[in-house]
This record gives sequence, structure tokens and C-alpha cells, in this order.
Amino acid sequence: MSNMPKDVCCEDFLRLEAKHRESCELFQQELIQSREEFRREMKEFRDESRKEMKEFRESVTTSVQGLVDAWNTGTGLVKFIKWIGGIGFALTATSHMWQMLKEYLK
Repeated sequence: MSNMPKDVCCEDFLRLEAKHRESCELFQQELIQSREEFRREMKEFRDESRKEMKEFRESVTTSVQGLVDAWNTGTGLVKFIKWIGGIGFALTATSHMWQMLKEYLK
């Protein structure tokens, strides 16, 4: 380098600095584009996840509601059968008492 004149060395330095500055600016632009693309993809992913979660929640709610309806139907049916059974027992007891009373009064 000592053989080169000083102004040539400075010109090389300025040229390299300009080239380095261009590379840095390109890198910054690529970084900004990558960050924006990443944010877009994350927003799409978040929106899709929320949509899937909403659909899952609705399906679970529907399934649970179906189970609750079945439980209530079963419970109502059991209550009805108990009620019918009570009436049947009362009628049977009344019938037997009536027959016993008829036998006793003869």
C-alpha cells in the first residue's frame, strides 16, 4: 500500500464504504420485508387458530348440550316410571284391600 498514492487509497476506501453502505441498506430492507412477512404470517396463523378454537368450542357446546338433553330426558323418564309405579302399587294395594274386605265381610 505504500506504493499507492494516498488519493487512490482514499478513493478505494470511499468506494468500499459506499458499497458497504449499499449492502447494509439492502440488508435492512430485506430485514424489514422479512419482519413484515413474519407479522402477516403470524396474524394469519393467529386468526386461523382463533377460528379453529371457536369452531371447536361450538362443537363441544353442541355435544355437551346433546348430553344434557339426553340426561334430562332420561331423568324425566325415570321420574315418570316411578310415578307410574307408585300409582300401580297404590291400585294393587287398594285392590287387595278391597278383596280382603270382601272376604272378611262374607
